[in-house]
Amino acid sequence: MLALDAPSGVDTTNDVACEPVIQAAATMTLALPKKGLRSEATREFVGELYLTDISVPPELDRKSTRLNSSHKPISYAVFCLKK
Repeated sequence: MLALDAPSGVDTTNDVACEPVIQAAATMTLALPKKGLRSEATREFVGELYLTDISVPPELDRKSTRLNSSHKPISYAVFCLKK
């Protein structure tokens, strides 16, 4: 199962998973990395983590909370949809 932005049941602000929670094989998060997707409490529900660029202005990106560099790197992805 692919989760979009965060698996259902995962609170990315408070780093907790609430029942019911989806266990995704992969999560495609949008715009900026969310620290709650990398915590010990939620990692098993996130699966492989991908960050998708949705053209967030650079000034907002600089204000975001950066992840600690000791974490596993996030894979970046670009998806194109055709009609």
